[in-house]
Amino acid sequence: MDNYIFNIRDSIKVFLYSTLVCLLTFPINGLSFGWSAIISATCYAIVTYRLLNKYKGLYLEVLFFIFAGQIWLELPIRMVSFKASLCSLMITFFEIWNIFMAAWYYKSKSKILLLMGILVWIYFIFFGHIEWMEFALQKDISLYDFYIGVFKR
Repeated sequence: MDNYIFNIRDSIKVFLYSTLVCLLTFPINGLSFGWSAIISATCYAIVTYRLLNKYKGLYLEVLFFIFAGQIWLELPIRMVSFKASLCSLMITFFEIWNIFMAAWYYKSKSKILLLMGILVWIYFIFFGHIEWMEFALQKDISLYDFYIGVFKR
């Protein structure tokens, strides 16, 4: 597998896996941005780690097609209506963070890196995302409202 060449078929598979995660987790945004961030970011981290493990030695190629599959559906929406899509932008950043952390952990297998990623993850879930939503929506949001999904957008 060391001399394995990342061909078109493999790149399409990685792209479609990433797109599938996006399509399967996107409807959760309508229920709760908090849970959507947790579920989608976890799914992207798992898919990233598994794909990097499957295509050993093709680190950058796999990451490129994971990112391409993740953003190609979001990009037109953000270009057309950026201000209206601000409230879900932090979910995209959190997914990107988890893809990077999963790839970095795959490369290094460092426990400290894993701990750092978990600490940032906890901060994001309980503070960062809520602060972003308050900025985007220009109103106060409680932790309860954020994860139950009862606040009005």
